[in-house]
Amino acid sequence: MLTFPDLVPAQVTRPEPKRAAPTMKVVNQTASEVEAGLGHVKATVLSFLNMHVHGDLLVSFLRARKQTFIDRLNWRLPETDGMEFDQYDTPACRWVVIHEFGEVIGGIRMLPTTARCGIYSYMLRDAQRGLLEEIPSDVLFFEAPVSGS
Repeated sequence: MLTFPDLVPAQVTRPEPKRAAPTMKVVNQTASEVEAGLGHVKATVLSFLNMHVHGDLLVSFLRARKQTFIDRLNWRLPETDGMEFDQYDTPACRWVVIHEFGEVIGGIRMLPTTARCGIYSYMLRDAQRGLLEEIPSDVLFFEAPVSGS
């Protein structure tokens, strides 16, 4: 069962509301497309197969990544139309987006360790293999795993 903590944006202070237990609903009948509701805060798992169901949520997430990594942290990453993306945003990945009232609060991109797209696998492994100049190759203290389980 997928659950997420109760999240409140840092700039907002409000009394702790009494809430019912978090609810789960399945979108499009697959486990990879679960949306967890926590009051008005939602955690939505996006994929290439279900992104159309969630309007512009993926676009908003990629724009939030640009604001964070390119605008704020000044990382040299690919961008188009105000969105940050890279070689790991493929049909093999899933984006977990935390949002409230249409505003992205946070999120993460996940890839299986067995993912392949050209010479790339997943970011930590590729950094370790020296394929990513901007990320140190000693990013992990152990060999990056590759497992089908």
